[in-house]
Amino acid sequence: MTVTMTWDDADKTIMVCNSNGQWTWEEYHETLTQIVEQFKESNHRVDLIITRDKHAAMPAGSPMPHFQRAMRIMPPNVGLVALVNTNGFARALVSMFSKLFASKDKVDLIIVGSPEEARAKIAAHRTKNPQTMAS
Repeated sequence: MTVTMTWDDADKTIMVCNSNGQWTWEEYHETLTQIVEQFKESNHRVDLIITRDKHAAMPAGSPMPHFQRAMRIMPPNVGLVALVNTNGFARALVSMFSKLFASKDKVDLIIVGSPEEARAKIAAHRTKNPQTMAS
């Protein structure tokens, strides 16, 4: 799995992760651990934008337990996780996932059509939830 993780702003408040190519669930969890560790190093709110190249392929098997774990282990300073995807099936799946686990997980998860839309949603979320900070 090739993932680029870059900060979207100089203050390191938004991370953009982009995946491409073939990957395994093991690689996914290794990358997730790296993201969580970077977020734990921040003493302020951070948000995450997840994108993937059009040729990136998800491994076989249900993604639900993997995504649920990802939301569960995010540190308290994570405000919003925005998945960029225009696929109708993926959008429905994420919408269902975020509703099913909304009360169990500590992170707000949305799906958007572009990185620009993700940034706009993050800005709006920050206005409504300015106190999302590390404990």
